[in-house]
Amino acid sequence: GSRRRGIFLRHSDESLRVIANAGEVFNTLKAAVPSVEWIEVTAGSVSPKEMIELFRSARVVVGRHLQTMFNILWCAPGTAVIEIAHGAADDTMPSTFHAMSVALGLRYHMTIGSGWKQVNVDTPDLTELLALAFHDNPNIDATRENLAYASHLPVLEAVTAATDGAFLELGSGKWSTGLLHKIALAGRYVLTSDTDSVWLSKFAHLAGPNHEFKYVPVYSDGVGCFVRTAVKCTEDGSLWDPIGLDRKWSVAFTDQRPVLRRRHEMHRLRWNADLVVAHDTQEPEYSYSWSEWPYEYT
Repeated sequence: GSRRRGIFLRHSDESLRVIANAGEVFNTLKAAVPSVEWIEVTAGSVSPKEMIELFRSARVVVGRHLQTMFNILWCAPGTAVIEIAHGAADDTMPSTFHAMSVALGLRYHMTIGSGWKQVNVDTPDLTELLALAFHDNPNIDATRENLAYASHLPVLEAVTAATDGAFLELGSGKWSTGLLHKIALAGRYVLTSDTDSVWLSKFAHLAGPNHEFKYVPVYSDGVGCFVRTAVKCTEDGSLWDPIGLDRKWSVAFTDQRPVLRRRHEMHRLRWNADLVVAHDTQEPEYSYSWSEWPYEYT
């Protein structure tokens, strides 16, 4: 039959890995994607045969890191998978379902909740992930204005799956930093750096041994010289120069401000990184140059 179902996975033992705001999450799912029939599923609620059929008919699967999630094996290519990760950065969480999704041709996304055993899900973030997953669905009732900022996700997903070393993120973002935190939980080292101290503080709860955050004080106001004040705000882009030179990186991702520094960082890090990924290469004012590089992606 047609793939018209949305699956919300819950743990069969509510004393373990609880989604504290599960009712709110389920209502969010139904409101964001009303075009599918949403059902709640636990390990013991259906027979193995019924479980296979449910996943075969699913257009989207949402749930925590549970054994039941292994049933995405039965999903058709193109099915959206949204994993709800806990916010305990000092704990490790394997990237099993990300790897499975890449291998199976599924559209994997992750939202990071707050808490560990009892996780509170950020429902606005979940709504945006659903909009991203269903960008080709005209019936979705969800906010879309931020989705242009996630155009780099397919490339980042591909390079994280193809590499196994350290990852340098120049410029934090709700899409990229969340994805990279996933590989940090799996044991890879990630350094996220940014010039905006206020924006960077939004990710402070993710900091841990494998995911470090560094503020780079390029702007004298600590943010980005966005607001005109009586005291002139100044910038010093050279403060980026030492960032990332202390080790070898599997991947370096340039998405920082000032935007004209991105081209400079690409050349500066080319001997420290196996792969360099640049964001917003379609913007002519960013002055990217590809003459010295074997590959180009826009």
